[in-house]
Amino acid sequence: ETIKAGTLAKLVERLTFEKYPDTSYLAAFMMTYKTFTTANELLDLLIMRFNMPHPKSPTKEQEKKFKSEKLIPIHFRVFNVLKTWVDKYFLDFKEDTVLVQRVFDFVDKAVSVQKVLEKAGSQIKSCLNKKLETTIASSGLTFRLGEEFRPNTPIPSNVPVYNINDLDIVGVAKQLFLTTM
Repeated sequence: ETIKAGTLAKLVERLTFEKYPDTSYLAAFMMTYKTFTTANELLDLLIMRFNMPHPKSPTKEQEKKFKSEKLIPIHFRVFNVLKTWVDKYFLDFKEDTVLVQRVFDFVDKAVSVQKVLEKAGSQIKSCLNKKLETTIASSGLTFRLGEEFRPNTPIPSNVPVYNINDLDIVGVAKQLFLTTM
């Protein structure tokens, strides 16, 4: 089954499809979602999907079937998406403390409602905490696309400053050639 287009809500619904998980679709979605939405909007839609409406006035049998065949599988799919997102696409969380806190709050609230998700919830929180700790403990050098990188070490005053026009072009070409070999 190939998905060619859909509203964002329907794409998220398909992402958390209750019948079976689709890891290929999950990977494709997570790699491309930033082209059509934001991380916070995606989290909003996952939370809405988790809190999906229940049938109105169901019989006990209908309620039991709804929970076992739709509600619980969707809850697990939402948590699976969150776990994959945190584990494999952590950059979305690296500098967005609001998003991180929203994930923690949602997981805590979801686990309080659905006890069967305790293990999955603790895995999500543990993974997020480990990745955050690793980020904080890393060297402190951050590379950002589109921004100028400047090292934290000051340049000594006795080091001459060169303009690109001051350099010997043949010498630069030779050095570039040697570094590519």
